[in-house]
Amino acid sequence: MKKVFVASLTTLLGVVLTIASCKKPELDTETQSSVDNAICEAEFAKIVPSANDNAVKQPGAKKTETGGCATVTIGDTTLLAWPRVMTILYDTASGCVGNDQKVRKGRIVISLNRRWGVPHPTNPLATITLVDYYVNGIKFEGTMTVYKPALNKFRTVLQNGKCSNNSWNMSWNCDRTTTVNYAAGTDSVATIQIDGDADGVNRKGVAYTANIISSLIKPVDCKWFTSGVLDLKPDGKSTRTIDYSVGGGGCDSKASLTINGNSFEFDMD
Repeated sequence: MKKVFVASLTTLLGVVLTIASCKKPELDTETQSSVDNAICEAEFAKIVPSANDNAVKQPGAKKTETGGCATVTIGDTTLLAWPRVMTILYDTASGCVGNDQKVRKGRIVISLNRRWGVPHPTNPLATITLVDYYVNGIKFEGTMTVYKPALNKFRTVLQNGKCSNNSWNMSWNCDRTTTVNYAAGTDSVATIQIDGDADGVNRKGVAYTANIISSLIKPVDCKWFTSGVLDLKPDGKSTRTIDYSVGGGGCDSKASLTINGNSFEFDMD
């Protein structure tokens, strides 16, 4: 009887191993983290260059400028004390359309610790706070500490950032360096280049990390990144590589995602 039991157990084990070896591995097609990271990344990446663009055009003067998409106000510079506050106010009722065709509402409040044009390797340049700030119906929240290590470089540290609408919400943190590239012969920003690391929790509650492998490039008149490579790893999943150069680097919402050697396109909207 004992020999029969052993033989039966051995046979059962063989059947289990055979079934297990024949079972196909589950295909990893999770894209939500990639989409949500792109939504947060693209807008938070634009805020510091927007502040820079306005500060360069209005270098510390007491001034209110209307027209275009926003009203920009800078505090009284007849006083020697710092900080001074610059506010970028978008129409809070219906919003206004920017050069990237996105509709913005609310305020960006920039507390300047010194003159915008003065770099420093370690001392913060400014603190940026978003107040009832919406872009295409998505609310962006958070406070950013901005450093200026060089004339055209900004390091942005965002903690407890949030992106949400009426049906979902996600969190996003980053330590990014932004390089501002100006249009030839002007003081207007043409493209922004992003490097650094980030992490977040997507709208489904999955945490992830996002590390830039090749600089992300975003023209200011485009909604999306047009080139660059990002490695993103959701908890419990393999690292996936996102390439924003699909379509030859033109302005479109397409990017490619590679997971375990399998590549496919996804839409950043």
